[in-house]
Amino acid sequence: MKKLAIGILLVCLIPALAAAENKEDVKISSTIFFRWQNSQTSSNFDVDRAYLNFTKKLDQGASARVTLDAARINFLKFAYVELPAPLTVKLGLQQTVWIDWEDKLLDIRYISKALIDDQGIMPAADFGVALSGKLGRPAIDYLVTLMNGGGFATSESDAQKALAVRLNANLGPVVVGCFGNIESLDGNFNLSASNKQVGLGLGYKNSRLKLLGEGVIGSKNSKDISGLSVGGVIGLVGKTSVILRYDWLNPDLSAPGNDRTKLIYGLTYDWSADVKLAADVQNTSVGGNSPTSVFYLQTLVQL
Repeated sequence: MKKLAIGILLVCLIPALAAAENKEDVKISSTIFFRWQNSQTSSNFDVDRAYLNFTKKLDQGASARVTLDAARINFLKFAYVELPAPLTVKLGLQQTVWIDWEDKLLDIRYISKALIDDQGIMPAADFGVALSGKLGRPAIDYLVTLMNGGGFATSESDAQKALAVRLNANLGPVVVGCFGNIESLDGNFNLSASNKQVGLGLGYKNSRLKLLGEGVIGSKNSKDISGLSVGGVIGLVGKTSVILRYDWLNPDLSAPGNDRTKLIYGLTYDWSADVKLAADVQNTSVGGNSPTSVFYLQTLVQL
């Protein structure tokens, strides 16, 4: 019933927004992740994600965005208004403090989620308010968010919130960033009862080479955690690149032999500015179990 209702809404909404685009600068775009995967137990085609974006510039320099996310279940991914001022204020369902920034460095989200997203340490989007701006010279970008904490696919069930801060800067081709996140924060700011994470990312980016290393420590689900990820995208000939990434996470430092690892390697081809193709292998393992290997053919289409 939920899918049917959203489908009817889209049928009514899209033509109206398309007609408004010529008059009121409403822009409609879409991003599609399509893949074929093959493992020892299955072989299938799938649309992993299909985002439908509506953006509009408002008066006084403000802007708004609504994103629908179809991933077997239809739900909102983004729905926010951004108000520029000495401090930029963003209200609504929006990006969390780290993942969106991190994804842009290697630009391989259509191949795999980044470590912190993939392992459920932090959701990619949540409901709340954010403040952003710049400090000093060279400019340091900062982002402060106050979110529900449960992510965009869940409803808030208590009064606790997640408070997070990110600082990042570009030093020529070098990119550096760090974040701190406090979950389950109550009105008394009882830090001892909260899950907390801190992370650091260091990258390098030019036209033929992208490198990224990141680490995270802290607590999640009342357990001490530690993780790291290192990866790169190296340009070969023409529009072809090789990708390599290794992720490691221990979700409970008190339990030995609980490590989770993922190794990704393969090739990408930029068919055009809007279409990217990839062939990659992803090996995952948990604890001392034998790794699971899956081969993917993946496509990113931006409309």
